[in-house]
Amino acid sequence: MKYSLDETGDVILRTIVFWGAGKIGKRMQNFWQQLGLQPDFFADNREELSGTVCQGVRVISAEELKKLDKVFILITCNETEAIRTQLLEYGISGEDIFKGNTVWDMLSFLTLYRKEQLRWNKEKDRGKLPETNLSGNVLFDLQGGFVLGGVEAWAMQMAEVLSAQEVKSKFIIPDQLNDVCRYDDNDVIQLNYPADFMETDRCIKCLSEIHKCLPCNIVCNFPFYTYMAACLAKILWPREVNLIAIVHNDLEVYYERYSQMQEIIDYCLVTCDAMEERFIQGGMPKEKIDRIAWEIPGVDTLNRTYSKAGQPIRIGYAGRIVINQKRMDVLIEIIKRLKEAEADFQLELAGSGDYEEEMKEILSDVSGQVHFRGCLAREQMAEFWKNQDIGINCSDFEGRCISKAESMAAGAVPVITDTSSARDDVQDGYNGFVVPVGDVEGMVEKICYLYHHREQLEVMGRRSHEFIKKENKESNVLQMWHKILKFQRM
Repeated sequence: MKYSLDETGDVILRTIVFWGAGKIGKRMQNFWQQLGLQPDFFADNREELSGTVCQGVRVISAEELKKLDKVFILITCNETEAIRTQLLEYGISGEDIFKGNTVWDMLSFLTLYRKEQLRWNKEKDRGKLPETNLSGNVLFDLQGGFVLGGVEAWAMQMAEVLSAQEVKSKFIIPDQLNDVCRYDDNDVIQLNYPADFMETDRCIKCLSEIHKCLPCNIVCNFPFYTYMAACLAKILWPREVNLIAIVHNDLEVYYERYSQMQEIIDYCLVTCDAMEERFIQGGMPKEKIDRIAWEIPGVDTLNRTYSKAGQPIRIGYAGRIVINQKRMDVLIEIIKRLKEAEADFQLELAGSGDYEEEMKEILSDVSGQVHFRGCLAREQMAEFWKNQDIGINCSDFEGRCISKAESMAAGAVPVITDTSSARDDVQDGYNGFVVPVGDVEGMVEKICYLYHHREQLEVMGRRSHEFIKKENKESNVLQMWHKILKFQRM
């Protein structure tokens, strides 16, 4: 039996039943056991299971279930809708029926259940529960490892900022097999997930590592396994976990998963107005939402030159060389169209990715104009961008793209696609160009305009630099961490 409350606040008892004693039900019951929880009963349509014991929990029949009062039922099988319909026919309220066949479904239920449990605890121990002052670790979720990407660069930069304030950071990563950069083992929580690991196993493994770091602040950069484990940690140890959800781009999964867990998220950091408004419309309290602060080093002065008429126009790209999101296939089409337009150019790509070798082969006939520079250290990026007239980005979706900001800080003119925060930095036609996502002709048109009007490179490039310089002055990274981290000192 579990405690709950009715609408008047009176304490009532809840019986928790897992409907489905098959593979899914057993896996979910084992998952609960590892969280220190246990359902009261299993229920199942298979009559031969009635009265048996499954992993220490008795299996009841449908008839026995009908007689239970004040029950929460989690459907732990694949026939979710059919079982829900069956339970409704039994007269069980739809508000007491929950999906329970995935970790995410369980998280949704446990978030609701935790809220009721906390209300019960407050009634029982009113005034006896002091707030915990979190003076422990900051855990950064890098679910993809230390790969070349804006998210990873931001997290590592923030760790350096915190280190200067004597605040310890750790990175949660799956492995280091293909990492571009490496950190000392003391700074890494490495989770090696075997190929046959179920999602329940992944979450429990990550949760156990989080538990070793309590009390802690968890900075979730992705809405996947580490985030789910962080949500579990917040549910289990609410006073020892400060949960910070970061929205780095406009993927729908961020909105769905962060909004669903808004009850337990302490802060949600976004990159632009559009993201903030969407979360507010989804029910996220405005006081939980803040902007990601960032700073681009070395922007006080601009000392560079631009190409002149009769010289190749210099185009730069920095990021992962992949098709998904970054759309290197679109960049290939832009290169072909520039050749057809007889625009003389030199393109440099800083980065690596799984499309790199194929891209080199496709562009072998223009190898004298397209140069793959590989992965560059962060301290090399300012010099890389000072050698470019244009900073190009063809992405399908982005957040506050760091490479875009770095290119603008160095005076390169951005020619970018209209992703969620593009227009926060680029005023189309003033300090760069913004074209619709996937618009090859539009990208080529803007590059050709700059090719034929070289005087605009310096005009627009200096405007870009001034914009980032102003943003740097207004962006206060330490102030952001002061607000969202729970520390004794900073």
